[in-house]
Amino acid sequence: MTPLYYPTALQQVQDALLDVVNLGLRERKPAVADLAALAALPTIGAGAGTQLAERELRMVTSEGVAFIWRGWSVAAGDGVDTVAPADRVAAARPGRWQRAGSTLLGPSGVSLAAQATGYLKNVALWAGEMTGKLWSQRILHARPAAILRFTGEDKEGASTLRGLVSQVRFRFEVWGVSLNLRPDLEAERGPALGAEAAADPGVVRLMGDLENLLDGLLGADLGLDGVSHCMVGAANPAIEDLGGREFIWTAPLEVIATVNRLQPANPPLQSLFVATTSDGATPDAPYNQVVPPAGEVPMLLPEFGQVVRVWPHPALARVPYAPGAFLSAGADVVFSLFLLERIRAGEVLLHDPNPVQAEPAPGTNSPEQPAPPTPVATPPVPQPAPGEVLP
Repeated sequence: MTPLYYPTALQQVQDALLDVVNLGLRERKPAVADLAALAALPTIGAGAGTQLAERELRMVTSEGVAFIWRGWSVAAGDGVDTVAPADRVAAARPGRWQRAGSTLLGPSGVSLAAQATGYLKNVALWAGEMTGKLWSQRILHARPAAILRFTGEDKEGASTLRGLVSQVRFRFEVWGVSLNLRPDLEAERGPALGAEAAADPGVVRLMGDLENLLDGLLGADLGLDGVSHCMVGAANPAIEDLGGREFIWTAPLEVIATVNRLQPANPPLQSLFVATTSDGATPDAPYNQVVPPAGEVPMLLPEFGQVVRVWPHPALARVPYAPGAFLSAGADVVFSLFLLERIRAGEVLLHDPNPVQAEPAPGTNSPEQPAPPTPVATPPVPQPAPGEVLP
């Protein structure tokens, strides 16, 4: 999975959420027989079907999964996971079909990437003000739709070294957009006719589908290392245009994640200095000798990539040793830049803070325990013979 770092964390979370909603609820374009047919589809020009929307889905029958349209991708086509349309290659233009994949299961019990149905015509991020003109031009031309809007974040430090690791709550609004010309309750709840409901089930059902899909998602579901979980709040009407039969409801969405500072590839190790182990023992070579400032005690470091045994500081309840991974006791881990920062912060130790003394072998004594005193032999006390009285 992909760890989260400050420069790209928000974008990674946004893309992961959009991909889940897209696979879970978006309509599939007419299927093609195989990957060769997918590559042969026209994608350039004014004809029908050539104006592809970002994240558009098309099923490939021979593969049993959907492929996602990435309009700005210039990835090399491998004919398996990435398909380059023939007209895009000829014109040297970006745009690729990429194989969809998901560990989440849909209502039918198959992967979201393999399900053949959906009804959303648009899944997108919202940026900009919400005016009537913009709304009509950018959203309502393709509905029903699901829109993700970022509203802010809350940040709390999660390490003793400021800014190294933070607990972040990304806040979003999820909008469900529906158009329904039916009167009365059917306007919000969707039409009773099956064919109409398959095309737009109504805003009430749309918000329920979004909550069912997003609430409780984990980092593994999103493919992001560091995401704890997602929470969807209660839905509320935002715009209900009874004259135009357009309905928009919103629900709050929070993504709780651990975000890390992006580190340089080659850190200045000369700034690192800590005390040696309590017993003064020197680790085995090979190690890098770090030159400390004058008067400080040097520390011997392992090479990056080596396995080293580390312990959490006993005063801390939750100590990360890698993005999204935590220590509860001594463990053998790979020495990395992330681990180095934890050592510099004093959260991870290179020696056992509570060593267990080994039991001495029979007939030997530990250095801390002196040998017991040698017993002194005492002469036997004489016993009187029968009828004899001792003086």
